Order: sequence, then structure tokens, then C-alpha cells
Amino acid sequence: MKKKAIRFVQAQLNARGLDAGPEGGLLGPRTLKALNRVEGIPEDWSKTRKAVAFVQLLAKEHHIETGKVDGYWGPQTDYAFGVLVQILVEGREPEIWRPEDLPDVNPNGWPSRKRLSRALSAFSRS
Repeated sequence: MKKKAIRFVQAQLNARGLDAGPEGGLLGPRTLKALNRVEGIPEDWSKTRKAVAFVQLLAKEHHIETGKVDGYWGPQTDYAFGVLVQILVEGREPEIWRPEDLPDVNPNGWPSRKRLSRALSAFSRS
């Protein structure tokens, strides 16, 4: 787990009043003690797995899909972390990955579906 993510976890734990200690990017005893106070994180998991689970739980609170809270950092957790940073640290909504209002531009001059259909029909009759 990268230091940036650990600092984020520590900041979020501190914001909840769980006293994770200084936000230095190390999973020390105070951070571990704070993680142990978070509901939904099994106590028998490693400290890194607990920190990842905390990110996953935060994502669920913000309605960001991470899949199962399993404490493993995969693609879904990575995406959720990026969105959480945008929302909680940068104070902005995440960017829409695929805008609904795409311009109707045809820079390559491809034939329209209707024109292509007519051309194929004419070809098949010949």
C-alpha cells in the first residue's frame, strides 16, 4: 500500500475522531488501534488489509462500487480510492468518464448506417 493511501486513511480516521496519529504514511500502532475501532473490519486481518478494508468501507459509504470488502487492493479499490480522493480531499465531484452529450461529429467521413445499408443491399442484389 502506497504512502499516499496510508496518509489518506490516517486523515480519514483522524477526521472521525479515531486518533490515528500523525499522517506520516506509516501503519504504526496508533493507526492500527484506530483501524481496530472501525466496525466491519475483522481484527484478525493484517494491518495493511485493514487499511485497504477501511478504504473499501469509505467507498461504500459514498456509494462507490468496490465489490466485496475483502481488504485486497484490486482495480475496483484503486478506482474507488481515486474517486474518494477527488471527493474528500479535493472537494470536487469525479469526472464523468463517458459524457452523455457526445458531439455528432464524423471526422473520418465514415458512411452513415443508412447509407451503408443501402450500399450493401445494392451490392447483394448484383
